[in-house]
Amino acid sequence: MKKGNKLAKSSLIVISVLVLLAISVAAGCAKPTPAPAPTPAPAPAPEVIKWRCQSAYTATGSAYPYCAVAFCDLARERSGGRLDITPYEGGAIFKSSDLIEGVSTGAIEAASSNGVYGAKAIPEGNLGMGLPFWVTTMDQYYDLYNNYKGGRILKLQQEAYAEQGIHFLIEGSTGAYSVMTTKRINTLADFEGIKIRTFGNIAEMMEDVGALPVPVSPTEQYTALQRGTIDATCFPLYTLMSYKFYEVIKYVVLPHPCDVVGGGNIFVNADAFNKLPEDLQKIVEEAAVEACI
Repeated sequence: MKKGNKLAKSSLIVISVLVLLAISVAAGCAKPTPAPAPTPAPAPAPEVIKWRCQSAYTATGSAYPYCAVAFCDLARERSGGRLDITPYEGGAIFKSSDLIEGVSTGAIEAASSNGVYGAKAIPEGNLGMGLPFWVTTMDQYYDLYNNYKGGRILKLQQEAYAEQGIHFLIEGSTGAYSVMTTKRINTLADFEGIKIRTFGNIAEMMEDVGALPVPVSPTEQYTALQRGTIDATCFPLYTLMSYKFYEVIKYVVLPHPCDVVGGGNIFVNADAFNKLPEDLQKIVEEAAVEACI
């Protein structure tokens, strides 16, 4: 009996050892539990490039919302917010006459103006204003400006602005320029001694009939008329309402010296433009054209 018990115990020990060995081998052969995959890092937010664009005109006139603001909105929308251009109305940062310098030096990246306001720095800016009595419709204006001799008028301006470190994009029109006065004008002789706010080629015409051209920025016209600093202004007829000129103007002289003139251009700092990726450069150029034409 004792010998049988010993044999049974020995068999049990052997079996136990074999079971433990089998468990150990199975555990060694089992595949390790995979570590959890790391959470992917969020995609970096696209870089937002911020620009400033100042208009020569007040927020109450159409040139500001339909040119400067529209340009900024289109660029922001079509870039998916990658190019964020903030519009400023006339006088917010620079006087109208100083916008060329502001963009040239990079103090602001863009401007919407009229070439005549910076004609001291860039005489070719007068081309945008046009000539008295030269065209009568918008289609004629844009055809002459962009297509005459292969777009020579536009190219002359682009070349002149480039010398100042500026990329000139487009010249738009603000419609008819009208002579609005505080004094009655019945004949050409009545222009003698009239102090009139005007610029460029129209100013030369006014000098020829005896008037005295006075350079006044768009944003300062109302006060100048109110105080008698000027007797008249040459500006779009719709500003009788939008600039409230009806409060100080008494007469409008017809016919208009210009049925269609430039006055809604857009130009940008060349260095700032060249630093943009190609797709944003294209967006800027297309937004300017769409806003101003």
